[in-house]
Amino acid sequence: VICEIPAAAINCWLDDGGIDWTDRRLAAGLDITHPHMRACLLRLADEVRHPGSGSAILAELIARQLAIEVARYCQAIGEGPVSGGLSSWRLRRIEERLHMLGPPPTLGELAALCNLSPRQLTRGFRASRGCSIGDHIAQTRIDMAKRHLATPQSIKEIAFALGFASPSSFAYAFRRATGSTPRQFRQRRLSPPFSG
Repeated sequence: VICEIPAAAINCWLDDGGIDWTDRRLAAGLDITHPHMRACLLRLADEVRHPGSGSAILAELIARQLAIEVARYCQAIGEGPVSGGLSSWRLRRIEERLHMLGPPPTLGELAALCNLSPRQLTRGFRASRGCSIGDHIAQTRIDMAKRHLATPQSIKEIAFALGFASPSSFAYAFRRATGSTPRQFRQRRLSPPFSG
């Protein structure tokens, strides 16, 4: 799904009436991994693939939420030189660890992996990705769960493979993040889209 948002849809949410699109802001817009925006895009894609009652209105509301999230993201990008962010090798190590099966890593484990203190890691990650490392870990686990739900694995197997204490704790976390249970999500993925 390609989602184009007109500048006016973003600017209307900003106090100063618009964004000065500096090179730094344009560069930051090329790879937005903020969990709120990612969740909006995934929800929008799901709605487009599997429309239901009120789909057009719901898609418009999700797009408006996305515009607000983009406005907040762009407003938060400072104008000074990029500093305090993590190097690409550290970000790569974090991603590799997050995509391993089993319980999610602790902040201490990730900090040791990057040879940083937890405080340095926390600040550097936010400067690099625009979100907290905790939000990113949670979103990565949900994304992994969605991929596993497209396989024949049982929900119980998926829950334990992703390091959840029980299938019910997995279902709770998944529903809180996506608005549907793992079973509902799987059923929507498997049901063919309605064509009338």
